[in-house]
Amino acid sequence: MGKKMSIAKRFTYLVLAFALATPTAMLGLVLVLGENSSEARRATAASNLKVDALFDYINAIANMQSNAQKLIRETDPDQMEKLVEQGKSLVNAAHDKMQAAEASKGDALAAFNTLRVANQQSLDFLLHGDRAQARELVITIANPAFEQLLS
Repeated sequence: MGKKMSIAKRFTYLVLAFALATPTAMLGLVLVLGENSSEARRATAASNLKVDALFDYINAIANMQSNAQKLIRETDPDQMEKLVEQGKSLVNAAHDKMQAAEASKGDALAAFNTLRVANQQSLDFLLHGDRAQARELVITIANPAFEQLLS
């Protein structure tokens, strides 16, 4: 027959087993949590890039519309010429930011095109001396398209 272990010896083995199992479990948790946190950091970085691109897009659209509204209020021909040149680059920048933000689909693209066309038409009215028609076009078409882009 085998030897019988005393309760004290059994308890000692049990404590030793827990003493070995606890660090092993902790090491396993550290590895799993470390991998999860690095995956979370990668996902967060990708989301941050997307959010940054969207904010850049919104800023570009706002700059484009701000320029169009300044142009309508401006009376100095030299300043108007500068604003027209700025407007061209702002439209291109806004379009590029829209594509970078992957927002060039469906309603956003339609609203952007409506805004772009309305601003161009208001510029045409301005160049032909019809400031009132240019303002009306901005108020009735461009501003609602701008609001739709922001929503």
